[in-house]
Amino acid sequence: MAIGADGVKVLMVNEEIAFPQYIYHYLKTLQLPDVGYSRHFKFLKDKRIPIPNNLEDQKRIASLLTKAESLIQQREESIA
Repeated sequence: MAIGADGVKVLMVNEEIAFPQYIYHYLKTLQLPDVGYSRHFKFLKDKRIPIPNNLEDQKRIASLLTKAESLIQQREESIA
């Protein structure tokens, strides 16, 4: 990973508490304001992520969302 001078943030997930792929899918749902060339982390850091206590539930949710995304992509490719 290489971080440039453009304000990139690397987010770390405590894997004892949260499944990284679950967090990834949640972050994809967030709608942050479009403020042009500005730092969006200030908006992200105020968000609270609902995390199920059970890691297996997080893994199950992430797996379902990954499969759904794959099906959507396949459908879009077949339409194109």
